[in-house]
Amino acid sequence: MTAELERAIDRSSKLTTEPPADKKAEGFYLTGSLSLKKTDKGIEAKLSMPLATWPKKSIFGVASSQAIVEVTNPAKIDKDVDAVVDALLDDARAQVIKALEKRAK
Repeated sequence: MTAELERAIDRSSKLTTEPPADKKAEGFYLTGSLSLKKTDKGIEAKLSMPLATWPKKSIFGVASSQAIVEVTNPAKIDKDVDAVVDALLDDARAQVIKALEKRAK
């Protein structure tokens, strides 16, 4: 997940994951939590990512996403877990990039 978000940030014309030359430069801080829950019919996933300034870590927003995937064979859910996480990342990536670009100087 981290690598996917880093690639999305680096594709932005306003954002980068490269450290600035000026050690006192301000930037952004992104962290997150993922929860996966097996239900009677499938997998429910929730992703929450606080968006904050760096180095103060002052939160200015939260990107959150939720997805549910029905599982045809509960004994073999690995591919279904991958699918639900991919769906979360697609939605969250768009939210994160939009919010960070809006605040980028």
